[in-house]
Amino acid sequence: MTTLHILTKPEQLDQHTPLLSYVTQQDAILLTQDAAYRANHSLRDLPTKQLFVLHDDAAARGIQPVSEIQCITYAQFVQLTFDFGNSLTW
Repeated sequence: MTTLHILTKPEQLDQHTPLLSYVTQQDAILLTQDAAYRANHSLRDLPTKQLFVLHDDAAARGIQPVSEIQCITYAQFVQLTFDFGNSLTW
């Protein structure tokens, strides 16, 4: 079953965090709150290529996401929770 990983802090994407051992190619990562600061950095080394950031969180922090990370609205966030079998907030 696929999982939507919802991140709230930028350090959750560091190499030494347990998150990376749980993410598969079929999963997605959504950057929220201060994790949006990572949206302007390449995240190509992650197992999944389904990468999202909440538009409002990125805009509030003056972040312009790199092309591999899709900006989404709160309505799209809700839809993602339906599209994925599980969601996990880190």
